Amino acid sequence: MSRAIEIQVFCYGALKDYFPDSKAIKLPSGANSDDLLTALKKDKPDATSLLQLSRIAVSDIILNEAVNLNTGDEVHILPPSSGG
Repeated sequence: MSRAIEIQVFCYGALKDYFPDSKAIKLPSGANSDDLLTALKKDKPDATSLLQLSRIAVSDIILNEAVNLNTGDEVHILPPSSGG
């Protein structure tokens, strides 16, 4: 039987129109950051385009490629931003 992991996901900016500021998510053991994005897109299909443009940070490091997630990880999803 496969075990699940539980991570804490934090959303910012326009993503808060689709997701709460923070929420616990359970994923199958061995899941990675791409699997998390897939789960979020499945949960809120209207957020797909924004999620595709967003960056992910795990353990305060912005990812350039998928990484395996572990129970207790804090994952920050950073949408694109603009300023002036």
